[in-house]
Amino acid sequence: MFLLIVLPALFNFSFSRADTDENTATYASRQRETEWETWDLPQKQVLDSFYTLYPIYRNSHAYDTSAPSTRRMMAYYELVSQRMQRFAAQTAASRAQDIQLIRQSYRYNPAIYTQSLLNSVAHTDIADYAYFQQQTALFRKHWKSFLYSYHFNDKKFGADDYRSLPVYHPSYDPDSRQQQIKGICYLLLLATGYY
Repeated sequence: MFLLIVLPALFNFSFSRADTDENTATYASRQRETEWETWDLPQKQVLDSFYTLYPIYRNSHAYDTSAPSTRRMMAYYELVSQRMQRFAAQTAASRAQDIQLIRQSYRYNPAIYTQSLLNSVAHTDIADYAYFQQQTALFRKHWKSFLYSYHFNDKKFGADDYRSLPVYHPSYDPDSRQQQIKGICYLLLLATGYY
């Protein structure tokens, strides 16, 4: 009873965050504020910030802000994204610490460990989610690089260019199989120890 009900319940209470909704609202509010603040910046400052990150795209039309040019909008969205990443880094660090504590609890919390292993088999556990986030971030950088080469070099996107569009291929944490085998062996040893 202690291992299957009491310990997981205590563990759940210790990790339950009452402010999850508040964090979501705070994040959404901060994003709106960041978008408004960034939009109010002078166009040259927004473009300069972009070209500091991506000097390869600075060319003779670098400060073209005419109606058909998308340079300012692309620079604006990049700057908003960069500012929000700095804000989100605090939450990510807290989440990483929580994940580490959960993993450390596996030894003395077999119910949580079993659930984690079942999630791992289904590729829905925290390790696969973290790997997914890492892979999508890399794909997003690749996608932006592909599109920026068109926007900032004034290249037209033609029908043939559809064949060269980046494609995302879902993948899972490469260490998950090894972790599953290790976890199953640990739980089997634990079960034989009780009998």
